[in-house]
Amino acid sequence: MIFIKKSSAPDKLTAYLRQSHSPSYDDLDLDVKDAVRKGLIKEQGYLCAYCNSRIHLEISEDSNIPRIPPTTRIDHCVAQSDTMHGAELSLNYPNMVLSCDSRNMGEETCDKFKKDKPLPFSPLNKSDMETIYYSKDGTIHSSNPEYDKALNDVLNLNAPQLKRNRKAAWVETMNLISSRCNNGAWDASKIRKYLGTATTPDRGGRLPEYCGIIRYFLTRWLNRHS
Repeated sequence: MIFIKKSSAPDKLTAYLRQSHSPSYDDLDLDVKDAVRKGLIKEQGYLCAYCNSRIHLEISEDSNIPRIPPTTRIDHCVAQSDTMHGAELSLNYPNMVLSCDSRNMGEETCDKFKKDKPLPFSPLNKSDMETIYYSKDGTIHSSNPEYDKALNDVLNLNAPQLKRNRKAAWVETMNLISSRCNNGAWDASKIRKYLGTATTPDRGGRLPEYCGIIRYFLTRWLNRHS
């Protein structure tokens, strides 16, 4: 999981909020929700806000092409079921993230597992994300006990397939770096280069899949060898 920097709300959502007398998330037209998905996926680097698996848009600009049901889920960091703020934040773009639908994980994870359960942290809060760390077997943790419990009980982010995927992403990165270093010995300049790759979207706006674990271990290596 990584910190997500929010951008401005899509024009179609802003227009809907301005024109509607009684705006409701449940009443949003599909084209407005599609615009929201487009905005969210770009600011997330085409990664699920929670597990960092690759997500895609099945939205065509050609109106003659039948609409494909989305494989992503718009989630509200403050759940719509929240009795204090859920309703007022349901159309607040800074409260929205895009989640995978966990179809390739073998079990429900992320928003599909979360449903309306409250989440005590947010990927939109940088200080919350600074508590996140990983084990080499792919397990995700938080130094905050409440957050750590929610990673498992609310998001199921340590589902076996997710752990395997994160571990594989890290092992692949380690092997790639070692293959390009003299005698396999890592040096700080190359580690900084690969950390930049894990931090900066490519030309298509995509971040590497499971880049959270890659960033964590490369940053830890630099801190220990500086």
